[in-house]
Amino acid sequence: MERDTIDGLENRVDALLTLCDSLGSKNRELLLEVQALRAKVAKMASKQEQARDRLNQIGERIKALEANA
Repeated sequence: MERDTIDGLENRVDALLTLCDSLGSKNRELLLEVQALRAKVAKMASKQEQARDRLNQIGERIKALEANA
């Protein structure tokens, strides 16, 4: 009876260790994905800022043309 209890506990511990390894791997994958997404967001923000600057320049040119017309 006692041996069955010990075997059952060992099996549960083994299952928990396997689960911990799996969760650790998933966590590392998710951290890498978050890092990649943050880099992508930063790149997109930079491009958005560049586009905003270009639009502002175009707007200033149009105002200058209207003032000279």
